[in-house]
Amino acid sequence: RAIGVPEMDEFFRSQGLVNGETRAKLLKAAFNEIKMNTCKFSLSSSRKDFEDEGGIGGISIGLNATEVFLRRGGDAEDAWERWCWSRVPTLWLVSFAKEI
Repeated sequence: RAIGVPEMDEFFRSQGLVNGETRAKLLKAAFNEIKMNTCKFSLSSSRKDFEDEGGIGGISIGLNATEVFLRRGGDAEDAWERWCWSRVPTLWLVSFAKEI
């Protein structure tokens, strides 16, 4: 499945049917949905990789991104930083360091 195509569908279909303000809101919503789906995919991939490798020291690590999905607007962005992006690079770094 292509990243962004399903999320952008409503935005593209609205062309010529709604005003600029509404289209801007649809675009922002599509971008937020793309971010959410990318985060889900990233977390899922990370989890599978850790499970395949036995986790860090044989311990699988789970991440809970529920807070991101329950929030809207700026609060969602803050939660996104705290719960998704701030943890994934750390987990990869720890995994990489373990292999060295």
